Amino acid sequence: MCIRDRRRVHGEELVQYNLIQNKLQKHMALNDFNKYASEDEKGPPSDPKLKDGPIAERSCTDILCCLLFIVFFFGMFYVAAFAYNKGDPMKLATPFDPDANACGNSTDDNYRDYKYIYFAQLTPYPNLKRTVCVKECPTTAENVTELSCKTNSLVKSCKQNEEEEWQATTIAQIELGEYEVFNIYETTPVLGVLCLPRSQDLEKQMKQSQSVDNLSRYLRDIKELWWMIAAVAAFAVLFGLFTMLVLKLCIGVIVWLVIITFILGTTALGALFYQKYAKYNEQNVESQDGSSNVDEDTKKTNKEAFMGLFIFFWAVAAISFLLVCCFFNRIRLVIAILKAAADFVKDVCSALLVPPVMFTFQIMLYVSWLITLVYLYSTGEQKRPQEGWPFASIEVDQRLEGQLAYHLFGLLWINAFIIALGQFILASSAGIWYFMRQQMNSPVRTSVFRALRYHMGSLAFGSLILAIVQFIRITFEYIKKKSYAMGVPENAVTKFIFKCMKCCLACFERFIKFINTQAYIQVALTGKSFCSSAIAAFYLIFRNTVVFGMTHGLSIIFVFVGKLFITVIPTIAGFLVITQVEDISKRISSPISLCICFAFISYAIGSLFMQVWGMASETILQAYLVDIEVNANVATNCPASLQEFVDKNKKIKDKTRV
Repeated sequence: MCIRDRRRVHGEELVQYNLIQNKLQKHMALNDFNKYASEDEKGPPSDPKLKDGPIAERSCTDILCCLLFIVFFFGMFYVAAFAYNKGDPMKLATPFDPDANACGNSTDDNYRDYKYIYFAQLTPYPNLKRTVCVKECPTTAENVTELSCKTNSLVKSCKQNEEEEWQATTIAQIELGEYEVFNIYETTPVLGVLCLPRSQDLEKQMKQSQSVDNLSRYLRDIKELWWMIAAVAAFAVLFGLFTMLVLKLCIGVIVWLVIITFILGTTALGALFYQKYAKYNEQNVESQDGSSNVDEDTKKTNKEAFMGLFIFFWAVAAISFLLVCCFFNRIRLVIAILKAAADFVKDVCSALLVPPVMFTFQIMLYVSWLITLVYLYSTGEQKRPQEGWPFASIEVDQRLEGQLAYHLFGLLWINAFIIALGQFILASSAGIWYFMRQQMNSPVRTSVFRALRYHMGSLAFGSLILAIVQFIRITFEYIKKKSYAMGVPENAVTKFIFKCMKCCLACFERFIKFINTQAYIQVALTGKSFCSSAIAAFYLIFRNTVVFGMTHGLSIIFVFVGKLFITVIPTIAGFLVITQVEDISKRISSPISLCICFAFISYAIGSLFMQVWGMASETILQAYLVDIEVNANVATNCPASLQEFVDKNKKIKDKTRV
């Protein structure tokens, strides 16, 4: 064969090799879980319409679930109206004497004016069963020898006993009813139904410990330096932005430092345990009398334990090193995505308003739900109080049980919907930012409009699934409690079964939360229904399991570290100012209350930043993978942080081919 023919054959082989190499690289990029996966296992490909970013032309999704949510919401209003109309919270606070007479009963002329319950015997031997209905709570015990009351079978007189009589009386005489004790002491009316004792000894101790005075001083400090709290809050916001900048610039160094530290740490621990093993191996330990072999057994056990620990830690280090080598590019991609998430928080500051607004909605939900719950519970039939307890209980019949279950499920569903709404707005904003950074116009406002106009049904669908799982968990705890109350033996076997079931339900709930979050991101990008989006998200995760796992795990770690960082630094700065600046330190009695306020506000601000950052990182990851799939394995829309990774990766591939 001539030299020209050899060159031609060699050139054709090189071209064929490059084509195969490109196919394999594309296949590996799109299939982390199995490079030989079939088309069915890959799942449906990403929508080609996503080339230009999140789909703008949308239609309403999951309309039936939206209608169901609206109907259920009006059902909550109906239950609340029924509760406020039929309920009476005072039924829960109505006191009863030992003969089950209701104090302050408006239908009974004998008890209408005697609305307070009074504990007749607190000294010398307390007996809380002896109560009596009184007209007024005694605010002082001086010169008071008798109270105006309605006597009963246990309290036949409301006259004060002399202290000399107490000293001559035994507890047996009092318990047998041979001697009746009645104490008159200072009280404070509570809720218009209870005479709460005021202990002079306790009052003296409070004054000695200065707890009341300290509380007033703490409140005065907060009022005096409220502007300092506002300044620390402003500093926490600026420091949060600085943290985003640090994450963008240094997150790569931090990630690699954590990985290297973990590998070196496990290697060092393995070496330490091997040194311990070698030391035991060299020594010839014998007992003093030479007849017992206990020390030899101990030596053998320790040697085996140290050798096992040495093998374990070095195996972990070796596997970690191999994983880092195998997934080196994946780790670099995760770092680039986390950097891009920091850019999003910096560029779209209005996204930081989403978590506090959603939190405000949640607070309003909890407060209204609790008030309605009190009224709803009070619609049940009042039962006689249990012996020794002056307040009645409510009989939960089938009607009330159903309404309480409906009310509880409503809390779970609406709360999950509020969380889903916040996640969708953040995901949609991050998706718009990824694809349309140059021409985007108020991405948060656009995302709110899309959520309320088109995708309430999808958000209601996902939150319904989560609420059902949470309701099952609560029902399981109720069944477990009832089972023990009905005589199911509380032994090791039943505890193990219940704990296993509880663990499975908890894991399933976490799985649903994860899938919901990824599905909301797909809804934000594609505008499709919840089920279609959940399937697309599932297969996208399945095709890129390593990247998703690393991104999710690292984002959880950095969210925690970021919250801690943003909480600690502003709190320390505020503490140094109020203690070291002389003009300020003179105006406060103690830095404790102010530091508590600093820490609380800084933590809240840190949570806002890191919650937005965590959601943005997961959205940008999906957007990047979709960008690759719909643009022939080339990310054409990625931001600068990701583009830097793509360019470096491309250079490495080009050098490898050459």
